[in-house]
Formats: sequence, structure tokens, C-alpha cells
Amino acid sequence: MPFAIMNDPTAVVSTMPLSLFREEREIAITDDHALVPIRPNAYSSIDMIEGVMLHTPVDEATGRVRSFAITYRNGRTDVAWTIGGTRQNQQGQDMKLVFAPSFEEGLIAAARATQTRLQQFGVEGPWIVIASIYGVKDHFMIFGDHYQTRPAFKDETLIGELRLDRIEVAGLLPLAKRFWLHFGVHRPENQAFGPPNGLAG
Repeated sequence: MPFAIMNDPTAVVSTMPLSLFREEREIAITDDHALVPIRPNAYSSIDMIEGVMLHTPVDEATGRVRSFAITYRNGRTDVAWTIGGTRQNQQGQDMKLVFAPSFEEGLIAAARATQTRLQQFGVEGPWIVIASIYGVKDHFMIFGDHYQTRPAFKDETLIGELRLDRIEVAGLLPLAKRFWLHFGVHRPENQAFGPPNGLAG
């Protein structure tokens, strides 16, 4: 990764137009138009050769961040954010947890915001959305009546890749379903995905 993320389970979403592979472009991206990190309480910007990166505050002890977003001058984005970590249960025992809502909300925000931001520069679909997770080995999810999934046995996984003419919330659901399968369970069919109007981002 281009920037050090906390040593916690992490999701990465890359979003790009299909035209990226056949057209050269150089958009005038600035921190005013760059993609914002997931769930920032504050963020800083760095201008790079490739584009502009916005990141959450750097932890003084580790030099790492919880989330960053890079908007590239050739018209694509990479977004990384933490989706879990070690938490204590009521008995004071450490639990290595991953939170599905953190993945799903970040996925929707990253992909939808990319479409909105890049359209300002004339970049249009079809879009490619790629999702991966890292650092999840031995972590599990808790849902329903405190049901515990099996721990993940792979540390990193390519969740999947989608080609979408337009990025709508419902179109991203296949990636959410594959995320759940990494932990050995099917995503509940009756569980809501995204905001009620389907227009997040």
C-alpha cells in the first residue's frame, strides 16, 4: 500500500473507468476535488506525482493511519480503511473482530464518491470496481443473536471485481455477499444494504 495503515483488518477498493485502459488523460485534481477517506474525524492532504492523497490523522506512536484515499491524475481512485481489530468482550477476553457494516458502508462510499468526483472532470463509465481485504486471518464476525462466524483462514483475499455502467448501491451487493463468504457464511437475504434510497455518495 502507498501509505501505512494500522495493523488491523483493512479493506481496499479501487475504482476506475473502463476507458482507463484505452485513453490517456491528465485531470487537474486538487485536494478540493479529491476523494475523502472513509469515516474521517479530520484529514490532511499530500500532493504526489500520481495524484492527491487525503488521509486521516497519523498515529504518533505507529506513524500509521486508519484510512486514506488517492485520486489519481489519470482518473481512478484507491481507498483503504480499517474494518475491525482486537476488542475485549464483557469477560475481558480479546476478540479479533471484523465488522461487516464497516466494509459495506466504506465500499458504497468509495465507489459512489469516485463516480461523483470524476464525473466533474468528464470521466464516465462503464466502471470497474475491485475490492480486496488484508490482515483478516484469525478474525471473525459476530451478528444476529451473538452468532460467531468461523475465523478467516486466509490473511488477504481479492473479494471480487465488478463492471458497472453506472455505480448504484444495489450493483455493489455482489461484493458484499462475497465478503461474508470469506468468513464462511452467507449474507442474510433480508438484511438491508446501503441507505433506503440507494443513492449514497
